[in-house]
Amino acid sequence: MASGDVYPLDTWDYVVFSLFLAVSVLTGLYHGFAKGGQRSTRQYLLADRNVFSVPVAMTLLASFLSPITLLGDPAETYVNGGLYFAVIFSNFLLYPTIALFFVPMFYNLEITSVYEYLDRRFGLIIRIFGAMVFFLQTALYMAIVSYSPAIAIETGKRRMSSGIGVHLKQ
Repeated sequence: MASGDVYPLDTWDYVVFSLFLAVSVLTGLYHGFAKGGQRSTRQYLLADRNVFSVPVAMTLLASFLSPITLLGDPAETYVNGGLYFAVIFSNFLLYPTIALFFVPMFYNLEITSVYEYLDRRFGLIIRIFGAMVFFLQTALYMAIVSYSPAIAIETGKRRMSSGIGVHLKQ
Protein backbone atom coordinates (compact mmCIF):
# COMPACT_ATOMS: atom_id res chain seq x y z
CA MET A 1 0.00 0.00 0.00
CA ALA A 2 1.12 3.54 -0.68
CA SER A 3 1.91 5.89 2.17
CA GLY A 4 -1.33 7.86 1.77
CA ASP A 5 -3.68 4.85 1.80
CA VAL A 6 -6.52 4.67 4.29
CA TYR A 7 -6.85 1.65 6.58
CA PRO A 8 -10.58 1.12 7.19
CA LEU A 9 -11.84 -0.64 10.28
CA ASP A 10 -12.32 -4.37 9.90
CA THR A 11 -15.15 -6.50 11.28
CA TRP A 12 -12.95 -7.61 14.19
CA ASP A 13 -12.32 -3.98 15.11
CA TYR A 14 -16.07 -3.43 15.47
CA VAL A 15 -16.45 -6.67 17.43
CA VAL A 16 -13.73 -5.71 19.93
CA PHE A 17 -15.08 -2.15 20.23
CA SER A 18 -18.63 -3.44 20.80
CA LEU A 19 -17.48 -5.95 23.42
CA PHE A 20 -15.55 -3.24 25.24
CA LEU A 21 -18.61 -0.99 25.32
CA ALA A 22 -20.87 -3.85 26.41
CA VAL A 23 -18.56 -4.85 29.29
CA SER A 24 -18.34 -1.20 30.39
CA VAL A 25 -22.12 -0.76 30.38
CA LEU A 26 -22.77 -4.09 32.11
CA THR A 27 -20.18 -3.29 34.80
CA GLY A 28 -21.89 0.03 35.47
CA LEU A 29 -25.34 -1.55 35.58
CA TYR A 30 -24.18 -4.33 37.89
CA HIS A 31 -22.62 -1.94 40.37
CA GLY A 32 -25.59 0.42 40.08
CA PHE A 33 -28.19 -2.22 40.89
CA ALA A 34 -26.31 -4.83 42.93
CA LYS A 35 -27.18 -5.12 46.63
CA GLY A 36 -30.33 -3.05 46.31
CA GLY A 37 -28.89 -0.34 44.08
CA GLN A 38 -27.61 3.08 44.94
CA ARG A 39 -30.28 4.97 46.85
CA SER A 40 -28.41 8.06 47.99
CA THR A 41 -25.86 10.57 46.83
CA ARG A 42 -23.44 9.18 49.37
CA GLN A 43 -23.75 5.69 47.87
CA TYR A 44 -23.39 7.01 44.31
CA LEU A 45 -20.51 9.44 44.80
CA LEU A 46 -18.63 7.86 47.69
CA ALA A 47 -19.65 4.18 47.58
CA ASP A 48 -20.58 4.54 51.26
CA ARG A 49 -16.88 5.24 51.90
CA ASN A 50 -16.17 1.51 51.53
CA VAL A 51 -13.86 1.54 48.51
CA PHE A 52 -10.35 0.14 48.71
CA SER A 53 -7.70 2.81 48.11
CA VAL A 54 -6.02 1.19 45.07
CA PRO A 55 -9.00 1.61 42.69
CA VAL A 56 -9.39 5.22 43.83
CA ALA A 57 -5.69 5.88 43.26
CA MET A 58 -5.80 4.26 39.80
CA THR A 59 -8.84 6.35 38.86
CA LEU A 60 -7.08 9.54 39.93
CA LEU A 61 -3.95 8.54 38.04
CA ALA A 62 -5.94 7.85 34.88
CA SER A 63 -7.68 11.21 35.16
CA PHE A 64 -4.32 13.02 35.29
CA LEU A 65 -2.94 11.26 32.21
CA SER A 66 -3.94 12.87 28.96
CA PRO A 67 -2.52 13.46 25.50
CA ILE A 68 -1.14 16.71 26.87
CA THR A 69 0.90 14.76 29.40
CA LEU A 70 2.02 12.08 26.96
CA LEU A 71 2.94 14.52 24.18
CA GLY A 72 3.82 17.62 26.15
CA ASP A 73 6.04 16.35 28.96
CA PRO A 74 8.73 14.86 26.72
CA ALA A 75 8.64 17.95 24.50
CA GLU A 76 8.89 20.24 27.52
CA THR A 77 11.86 18.28 28.86
CA TYR A 78 13.54 18.36 25.45
CA VAL A 79 13.09 22.12 25.05
CA ASN A 80 13.85 23.23 28.62
CA GLY A 81 16.02 20.37 29.83
CA GLY A 82 16.15 19.69 33.55
CA LEU A 83 14.02 22.71 34.41
CA TYR A 84 10.92 20.54 34.10
CA PHE A 85 12.11 18.46 37.06
CA ALA A 86 11.16 21.38 39.30
CA VAL A 87 7.52 20.70 38.38
CA ILE A 88 7.93 16.98 39.02
CA PHE A 89 9.69 17.63 42.34
CA SER A 90 6.89 19.95 43.45
CA ASN A 91 4.45 17.06 43.03
CA PHE A 92 6.40 15.10 45.64
CA LEU A 93 5.62 17.93 48.06
CA LEU A 94 2.10 18.66 46.84
CA TYR A 95 0.49 15.21 46.94
CA PRO A 96 1.56 14.24 50.48
CA THR A 97 0.34 17.66 51.67
CA ILE A 98 -3.05 17.03 50.10
CA ALA A 99 -3.20 13.48 51.47
CA LEU A 100 -2.18 14.46 55.00
CA PHE A 101 -4.07 17.73 55.46
CA PHE A 102 -6.91 18.27 52.99
CA VAL A 103 -8.32 14.76 52.53
CA PRO A 104 -8.67 14.10 56.29
CA MET A 105 -10.32 17.50 56.73
CA PHE A 106 -12.89 16.79 54.01
CA TYR A 107 -13.40 13.26 55.33
CA ASN A 108 -14.02 14.45 58.89
CA LEU A 109 -16.46 17.11 57.68
CA GLU A 110 -18.30 14.38 55.73
CA ILE A 111 -18.57 16.47 52.59
CA THR A 112 -18.64 15.09 49.07
CA SER A 113 -16.91 17.88 47.16
CA VAL A 114 -14.88 21.03 47.45
CA TYR A 115 -17.98 22.94 46.36
CA GLU A 116 -19.83 21.80 49.45
CA TYR A 117 -16.91 23.08 51.53
CA LEU A 118 -17.01 26.44 49.70
CA ASP A 119 -20.74 26.66 50.39
CA ARG A 120 -20.32 25.94 54.11
CA ARG A 121 -17.31 28.22 54.53
CA PHE A 122 -18.08 31.16 52.22
CA GLY A 123 -21.67 30.84 51.03
CA LEU A 124 -23.62 29.97 47.91
CA ILE A 125 -22.23 32.79 45.72
CA ILE A 126 -18.63 31.59 46.14
CA ARG A 127 -19.72 27.98 45.54
CA ILE A 128 -21.37 28.98 42.26
CA PHE A 129 -18.35 31.10 41.28
CA GLY A 130 -16.00 28.18 42.01
CA ALA A 131 -18.15 25.84 39.93
CA MET A 132 -18.25 28.30 37.03
CA VAL A 133 -14.45 28.75 37.10
CA PHE A 134 -13.99 24.98 37.17
CA PHE A 135 -16.45 24.54 34.28
CA LEU A 136 -14.63 27.13 32.18
CA GLN A 137 -11.21 25.65 32.98
CA THR A 138 -12.44 22.13 32.17
CA ALA A 139 -14.03 23.22 28.88
CA LEU A 140 -10.79 24.87 27.77
CA TYR A 141 -8.72 21.92 28.98
CA MET A 142 -10.90 19.39 27.14
CA ALA A 143 -10.59 21.39 23.94
CA ILE A 144 -6.79 21.20 24.18
CA VAL A 145 -6.87 17.51 25.19
CA SER A 146 -8.99 16.74 22.13
CA TYR A 147 -7.03 18.93 19.73
CA SER A 148 -3.46 17.96 20.67
CA PRO A 149 -3.60 14.33 19.46
CA ALA A 150 -5.33 15.51 16.29
CA ILE A 151 -2.37 17.78 15.55
CA ALA A 152 0.09 14.95 16.24
CA ILE A 153 -1.81 12.51 14.00
CA GLU A 154 -2.16 15.07 11.20
CA THR A 155 1.55 15.91 11.39
CA GLY A 156 2.40 12.20 11.22
CA LYS A 157 0.15 11.73 8.20
CA ARG A 158 1.78 14.69 6.41
CA ARG A 159 5.25 13.38 7.13
CA MET A 160 4.29 9.93 5.85
CA SER A 161 2.73 11.28 2.65
CA SER A 162 5.73 13.53 1.91
CA GLY A 163 8.16 10.65 2.19
CA ILE A 164 9.62 11.76 5.52
CA GLY A 165 9.50 9.34 8.39
CA VAL A 166 8.93 5.66 8.82
CA HIS A 167 7.13 3.65 6.14
CA LEU A 168 5.24 0.49 6.90
CA LYS A 169 6.32 -2.56 4.95
CA GLN A 170 3.73 -4.90 3.54
